Parts: sequence; C-alpha cells; structure tokens
Amino acid sequence: MKETKMIPFNQEPVLDTESLMAGLGITRQEANALLWKMFDDDIIDLIPRLNEGRAVV
Repeated sequence: MKETKMIPFNQEPVLDTESLMAGLGITRQEANALLWKMFDDDIIDLIPRLNEGRAVV
C-alpha cells in the first residue's frame, strides 16, 4: 500500500512576502509593493495583534 501524506492545515493563512511570491508567482519587490498597498488601503494591518488569551501579565 502506498503511503499518503497529510495536507498541512493552518487555521490562519499566512499573508507575507513569501506566500504572495509562491501563490501569485511574482517577484519579492512586487510582493512587498502589494503588501504595502494593502496596508495603505487599510485592508491589512502589518502589526500582528496580540492574542489576549495567551497574554502573560
């Protein structure tokens, strides 16, 4: 019997330079420009949010 590999499951998809480059087939410069455009248009926030449930006080 052939061995099968599980498809990795990420609950929160990653949106970064590398994922845009791989997913869209664009250059690093184009991916960075796209990220900055989305940030400028208030589509994404480049500062990660703190998960309050995991915050240590």
